[in-house]
Amino acid sequence: EIGGIIKSAPMIHLKTTLAAYEHYLGHPGLRRQISQRMAPLCGPVSPEQIVITNGCIEAVTLSLKAVTRSGDTVLVESPTFPWFLQVIEDLNLHALEIPTDPESGIDLPMLEQSVQKHAVKACIFIANFNNPLGVLMPNDKKMSLVELLSAKDIPIIEDDIYGELYFTASRPLPLKAFDRKGLILYCSSFSKSMAPGIRIGWVLPGRYLNRVKRFKLNQTISGTGLTQWGIAKYLSTGNYDRHLRKLRTHLKNQVGNTALAIACYFPPGTSISAPKGGMTLWVHLDKRMDSLDLFQRALEQKIAILPGIICSSGDKYNNCIRINCGMPYTDRIDRGIQTLAAIVKEMIP
Repeated sequence: EIGGIIKSAPMIHLKTTLAAYEHYLGHPGLRRQISQRMAPLCGPVSPEQIVITNGCIEAVTLSLKAVTRSGDTVLVESPTFPWFLQVIEDLNLHALEIPTDPESGIDLPMLEQSVQKHAVKACIFIANFNNPLGVLMPNDKKMSLVELLSAKDIPIIEDDIYGELYFTASRPLPLKAFDRKGLILYCSSFSKSMAPGIRIGWVLPGRYLNRVKRFKLNQTISGTGLTQWGIAKYLSTGNYDRHLRKLRTHLKNQVGNTALAIACYFPPGTSISAPKGGMTLWVHLDKRMDSLDLFQRALEQKIAILPGIICSSGDKYNNCIRINCGMPYTDRIDRGIQTLAAIVKEMIP
C-alpha cells in the first residue's frame, strides 16, 4: 500500500523529496500523524516533541546517550532484549539486571532495593509484551513503577514497539501514560507492525528533548525523506488501523499454533510462556540443556532460535530459548518445530 501511494504521487514532488535532506527531526507530516496516534495514550503530544529515528534501537541508543555518561549504571529487566545489553556495553555503561517473571513481570521489591543500594542513572523497560518473555505489565504495576522511579528522578527509557500487537480487547497503556515529570523517553517504530526493512522509528524524549535532538543531528543528520513521506501518507488514509486488526489476528493464531506444537512435540517438563500480545514465546527446557549448543545444532538444520543465555550479561537462562512467531504458521514451520524437538530430545543426557 505504501508503494502504491509513492507511485501515485506527483513525480516533481518525489524528485524534490529525493534531492533534498529531510528535516533532522523527521518529516513534519509523519511527526504529526504519530502525535495524533500518541495523544489517546498519553495526552496531547506536539509534533515538535517527536524525533524520527532509524528504527527503535536508534531511539533507545539516543535516549541512553541523553541520560547517561560513561561508567553509569543502567537498570534492565532480566531476561532482557540482547541488543540492549550490547548498546549498554558499547556506551561503556553497566547493566544492573532485575528478575522478571513471564506471568507477573518485573520484581518491584527487588527493583526498589536496587535503586536504594545502587546509583542507577537510567532504566530500560518493555512494559507491553516484553521481549523475550512476552509479559504484559499490569496497569497498577506500571503506575507503581513510574511513581517509584519518578520519586528518585531516574529516567525511564520505554521501548513500546509491541504495544499495537495486543490479543486482548484494547491496546495496553504505555508507561508514558503515567509520566507526570517528563522522565520517560518513549521509543517505538513501525518495524514490527509494518515491515522490519522500513527502519522508521521515533522517540518522545520528554524533558530530554534538546539532548536527543543534538545527538540525532550529530549521529545521522537526517533520515530518508521519501520513506517517511510515504508512511505519513499511508497513516493519513486510515488503512494502517485496518492492517493492524488483521495483523493482530494472524499473530494471535501464529503464537497459539506454535505453542500447541511445542506442547505436542517437545519432551515432558517443557514450559511455555503465555503472552497476551507480541510475537515471541519463551521456552523453559530441561535444566541440563545448553541453549548455545542447541542454537548451533538448530542452525545446521536451518532453524533459527534465540539462545536464552544471551538475554543476560551473566550465566543465566542457559536452558531457555526464545522462539519468534512472526511468520505465518505453515507445514514447513510445523516440521521445523518437530525437528527442533527431536534435537532437544537428543541433547538431554
